[in-house]
Amino acid sequence: MEKIEIREGKIFLSGNEVSGVEKFKLKSTAKNGFAEVYLKLLVKLS
Repeated sequence: MEKIEIREGKIFLSGNEVSGVEKFKLKSTAKNGFAEVYLKLLVKLS
């Protein structure tokens, strides 16, 4: 499984910055001891 981090307004996947990200949105919910996190990315393709 890959590790996703959000730091200083940037997205990192397993320690490598994901380039081309123009904006992102997070949505999370937690109940009954479980959490769901949704990550939506707008990425500029080169």
